[in-house]
Amino acid sequence: MDYSFWERLTGGKFIARGELTPRCDECGARTKKRGAPRLFLLPVYQDKDYTPSGDYYGVACWPIAQTGDIPVGQRACRMWPLVCPNCGARAVLVTDFLLVRGQEVPEKTVVCEYAPLANLLSSAPAETVCTVSKARLFRYK
Repeated sequence: MDYSFWERLTGGKFIARGELTPRCDECGARTKKRGAPRLFLLPVYQDKDYTPSGDYYGVACWPIAQTGDIPVGQRACRMWPLVCPNCGARAVLVTDFLLVRGQEVPEKTVVCEYAPLANLLSSAPAETVCTVSKARLFRYK
């Protein structure tokens, strides 16, 4: 694949944040996201390590609706289904992160095959944004 120098230098950071999609392994075209991301809990805490693969995520991930459901110190991952506009190849972008003081700190970003994760993605709800109203914040004054 013929990637530009700038893309090779900064692409990983933008892909990890979900702002850029990876290129297709088959034809080299930029993939497109299909639908909203799905949020999952991982059975991994803080700096523990695991071997990322589609089979591992298919067995170990637990669907959740929002980042407010992530326990302290436990890692989570966000999955985006991807499709190539040229050849139609499908994949899944998985970004593993740890929530630290309300900020997502990316740990691993991988692209997995779609087949092992198809059932997991179809059964998980689309991610919702956690919002807290001001009335709830100041209720105890």
